[in-house]
Amino acid sequence: MSLRSKLGVRVVKAAKRRGSGVKLSGKGRAHDSTSTSTPDVSPLKHLSDSDDVLRDMIASLGPPTRLLEKPRMDAFTTLVRSIVSQQLSMKAAETIFGRVREHCTCGVAKKVTPKEVLARDFEELRQLGLSGRKVGYVKDLAEHFESGKLSDAKLKGMTGEEVMEALTKVRGLGVWSVQMFQMFFMGSENVLPTGDVAVRRGCSLLYFDGKVKVTPEQLEEIARPWEPYQSYGAYYMWQAKRYLEEKQKLSS
Repeated sequence: MSLRSKLGVRVVKAAKRRGSGVKLSGKGRAHDSTSTSTPDVSPLKHLSDSDDVLRDMIASLGPPTRLLEKPRMDAFTTLVRSIVSQQLSMKAAETIFGRVREHCTCGVAKKVTPKEVLARDFEELRQLGLSGRKVGYVKDLAEHFESGKLSDAKLKGMTGEEVMEALTKVRGLGVWSVQMFQMFFMGSENVLPTGDVAVRRGCSLLYFDGKVKVTPEQLEEIARPWEPYQSYGAYYMWQAKRYLEEKQKLSS
């Protein structure tokens, strides 16, 4: 059976399953509409059972280790790093973030603090390698945290929708940046970054041999059976892109 045919069969199965009464809570967890208990299904088993194509990729690549790692930084430091990294190579981003971390931390924990960021003037932050625009972004983020509008505790108490609404009010934090924060810092299991070109490319390679340019709407349809674990499915789309593109290079 071709990948396209497999996809068609899987979508039909998914449509039948959607009548099962399963709903998503605000935080992206699955809850039965007639019960408050969470189904005892592991993410990878759920993905493997609901998607034959994805099952084979999971078997090839193993567990999503990057997604399962515990965050090493607090929310503010993580978001500063996200802003610093925008539109930069990994090496350049790490260099500049290292400078920010060195000059804007308090104590030995190496956590960038709102107070230290706000204590630095525009030129001081520019000299660390930040663009003028990014200086404005990290200052705005610092003001949100220093004022108490945002904090680790407040973010952890919010639904996924509330986190998105609160963080996109900060200059420099768009939908994609917040989705990455939700997936890798907050551990949200049901995030689908449809605007991520690499996720859609991985989907194209895995399901259509790279012959179809997958749209955000098509990705949503393909990923519907992954609920309530779409974050894991997205992770495997990133890995599929890397894995299958490397495989193509070796075979060419």
